[in-house]
Amino acid sequence: MEFMLCTHDTDFLRLNAAGIQHSGIAFAPQSQANIGGWVRELSALSSQLTSEQARNQLFFLSLK
Repeated sequence: MEFMLCTHDTDFLRLNAAGIQHSGIAFAPQSQANIGGWVRELSALSSQLTSEQARNQLFFLSLK
């Protein structure tokens, strides 16, 4: 089983840009961080994607 990394740490954006393999990264700026937004966005992603489709993908979340 693979798990997507959920973060506001921009270091992971650089790792993705460097081509390092990962299970998927969901990113939102810390200034937008709220639990309800994270849950809503991640729930939507999980219903639309398989873990194979998320692999090595970067998702920018809108937590408004």
